Amino acid sequence: MSQLFELFTDSDDKNIVLFGTGRYASYYMDVYGRYRKPVFMVDNNSQRWGDFCAGVEIKNPEVLSRINLNRVRVIIAVKDYEPILKQLTEMGVSEECIRVLRVDQPVEKLYDMGYAMVIADDKDDAQLLDIFNFSRVCRRFVIGIPDDTIMGRLFTEARGYNSAILSDRLKAYEWIDDVMILDYAHLRYPVVHKELQFDACLYGMRYGETFESDRRYFGDNNVDFISLVPGSRQPKTVGDTLELGLDNIHRTQKIIIYGTGAYANRFLEEYKDIAIEYAIDGNPDRWGETIGGVTIKAPSELRKEDIANTVIVICARDTKDIIDVIHQYGNFEYLTMVYRSELSLLEMFGVVEEAEQEYIKAAHEILYKLVREFVEVCEENNIHYYVICGSLIGVLRHQDMVPWDDDVDIAIPREDYNRLKKIAKKRWNNDTFKFLDYTKYGGGAFLDCMPRLFYLKSKLPTKVFKKVYGKATADVADRMFLDFYVMDNAHPNPKVHAFCMGCMKGIYNLCMGHRADNDYSEYEGYVSKGILMFMKTLHFIGSLLPIRFLTWMYERFSQSANWNKKCDSYFMNACAITVIERTFKKEFFEEGGDGKLHGIDVKIPKDPDGLFHAMGYGGLANIMNYPPHSIRKPSHYFNCDIEIWR
Repeated sequence: MSQLFELFTDSDDKNIVLFGTGRYASYYMDVYGRYRKPVFMVDNNSQRWGDFCAGVEIKNPEVLSRINLNRVRVIIAVKDYEPILKQLTEMGVSEECIRVLRVDQPVEKLYDMGYAMVIADDKDDAQLLDIFNFSRVCRRFVIGIPDDTIMGRLFTEARGYNSAILSDRLKAYEWIDDVMILDYAHLRYPVVHKELQFDACLYGMRYGETFESDRRYFGDNNVDFISLVPGSRQPKTVGDTLELGLDNIHRTQKIIIYGTGAYANRFLEEYKDIAIEYAIDGNPDRWGETIGGVTIKAPSELRKEDIANTVIVICARDTKDIIDVIHQYGNFEYLTMVYRSELSLLEMFGVVEEAEQEYIKAAHEILYKLVREFVEVCEENNIHYYVICGSLIGVLRHQDMVPWDDDVDIAIPREDYNRLKKIAKKRWNNDTFKFLDYTKYGGGAFLDCMPRLFYLKSKLPTKVFKKVYGKATADVADRMFLDFYVMDNAHPNPKVHAFCMGCMKGIYNLCMGHRADNDYSEYEGYVSKGILMFMKTLHFIGSLLPIRFLTWMYERFSQSANWNKKCDSYFMNACAITVIERTFKKEFFEEGGDGKLHGIDVKIPKDPDGLFHAMGYGGLANIMNYPPHSIRKPSHYFNCDIEIWR
């Protein structure tokens, strides 16, 4: 009898059966049900047989006489337990198999340490109840909260999040033993487990193949991975987990939806801009039909798909069986529609950010190769150049690239650029490096006025060339590159300079008619409807004119002051067209200064402070400060919402 009230002693391999379906049973399900869920319940009230309590079927107690009791732990969940104990004994159930639930006793500890990762700054005690209940069955409980950078990325600084203040508030809760402030790497559960060695962990969604990997990891390490996934889809909110996952799908990947019921209709309504390849459903009667204009096919269609380039959105409440079917055809990446947002948003961002960090690392390695090659050519041929813009910030602040930057910006005087072009025809026309002037993308395509040096040995998921996808014939999509800002003389007469810049802006808009795509939604909030209509008109007219003629005209205006040796300022015709009129004193550059970029000796402007002021950066003192967390992301990465320029 000494173990009668020790519910889970020596029960790890036992199936739990709950005797009783009233208040005590509800207490059991609230406190223990998520971690030691009964296989079924029994009750002496025959009116309840066949019903369900908290998702568990209720049966006749006589069923206990027909099962192998050696693998069962019967927990009596009624206040007056002695009659039930006698009943079970008379049925032949040994006392070793029986336990009694006492609601007046301390909650029994199931785990040495529990862990949950959660966005908690906007949650009150009631909203944290499930996490509190989990902590009750843990001897120690640690909660992970995102650092300021992660929350800035997810919600911007307008949320007013402060991880240090939140940590202190949470530590005041008696049920929280410690708070871990999480950086990018620690959004991944296995990383945290290796440090804390917890034996139970909550999750808020099944977040695709990374979830499957995490689940296998925890299985190998005897960690209970416990679901807080709700029973149905919650209303879509700001910071939507599924939207974050969809934004991380590359343009080369197909999106397929699995399911054609209410959840599929809801998905098609809430995510109207997502292009769906087709839908699949297990019901043969639906094959060949359509839903929202999308054709419904059999699951076996997945055999034809490239696993690496396919993402399946599971449009159903219950996902387990569907995921099992999907895995019959391969380890496809998948997204689900049912999740607990305060956990799932961090889980999904962990997946997204891991891919982004891998991209940044790979991009930096390629850019270092490009810089070394470029610097070597310039040193051999006495070509003047200067690292500028964000790359100059990296050199001065980090002696490297800015940690989240993914391009290198080079300014080069026109005379030096013309010499570089001649050298490039021989040096950079191979299977490793390719130099392209902005007029040479092929197919009559126009992107911008930036010459570039490309690295051809590998591809990374970028968005830079999305405006010429399908039109440009040069192999530039998803290639890393150096940007060259060619510097021409600015007319010393401000009126003449302004006239030339106005003409160049008009010609640029004509050139935009030779893009494969112009997404005019990018301009909403930046220009008036009248200006936007004028731009569309110029784009149409420009599409009727030869691109070679338009770029020739652009260059004529750009180089119109190069004959004047008395000019004391440059301008850069590859700058964002909205600020192309900015001028930069030649004294900012001259013979330049020296800097380091990842150990590479590079040339920088003689007067970085003056240049930064002229470029609108605010000077050296300003650029040595870090920008807001919300914009610390690679602007060329395929899913980045920062516009490079329009």
